[in-house]
Amino acid sequence: MAVFCRLLANRKKPCIWVPLPPDRVTPLAASLPVTIPQLGWSCITMESIDDLGKLGELLRTSHEHVRSALRGKAAEPSDGGGTAV
Repeated sequence: MAVFCRLLANRKKPCIWVPLPPDRVTPLAASLPVTIPQLGWSCITMESIDDLGKLGELLRTSHEHVRSALRGKAAEPSDGGGTAV
């Protein structure tokens, strides 16, 4: 299973995590703040869940990133190791 976003909607300021570096996220974040909560993830904090509509291109980019990573992983020979996508 692959995750292309983590939506934390039940907060005073909802946020969404995506498995992309901040330099790819910031231009797509609609001027919302971007942080790095964990290695390999960027977090966009929204004023309200209504801001989610501004992040469509970011979500498409994240989804395509994960799909590409999975295709690349499937093309590589299996050695029993690897990292989660």
